[in-house]
Amino acid sequence: MDSSADARVDAPPPFQVICPTRGRHSDAEGTKFLLVIALPFSGSKWLLAGTTCMACRTRIDRALWPVDLEPLEAIFQKGGCSLDPETIALRARYDRAVADYRTQWERLYLERGDGPFAQYRLDLSEVTVVPSFIPKTVVDMPALAAAQACRDVALRFPGQDPAGMLLVGPYRCALSLDRSPDPHHRGLLRLSVSHALGLGRLQRIEESLLTGL
Repeated sequence: MDSSADARVDAPPPFQVICPTRGRHSDAEGTKFLLVIALPFSGSKWLLAGTTCMACRTRIDRALWPVDLEPLEAIFQKGGCSLDPETIALRARYDRAVADYRTQWERLYLERGDGPFAQYRLDLSEVTVVPSFIPKTVVDMPALAAAQACRDVALRFPGQDPAGMLLVGPYRCALSLDRSPDPHHRGLLRLSVSHALGLGRLQRIEESLLTGL
């Protein structure tokens, strides 16, 4: 099935997935997966992808980066995609996830006290992360939602170092403020990333992925 009018297509690369319920790969013969896409927020280089196994209706929500927005925005502006119920539901799931993670980040800011830094974190170490130069980088949608929520909350607490860290798959992401003496720039958000298991220096594609988040 391929219809740009409702943003539903057979799941192509890089949205190849394995159904966690049936254990079937989307490329397997006789297996049907449906892909629904949505833009998470204006100006984003990310794309949301809701992939559904048609045999058991199991849904796998992913995010893709980077994407060329111009042709996609042209499609969405025609109105077809934006009115599709599955597309609306995908965006609603993302918005709910951002709201949930925003609440968690706010609690970390308010309750962190003087405890060890590592205690204050959001743990998404179980999410799928597939960094790749070709064709795109794919992560489970909660990772993008948690990262957006962190940025939103950081803006609400100016002058305070972000609370804790974010574990994304095998990566540990810690945020801090790089304070500037310039009164017009109170601070820049600095991202420090390392392998959670101490596997050495990150590859360039890994750095690009985490900066994109």
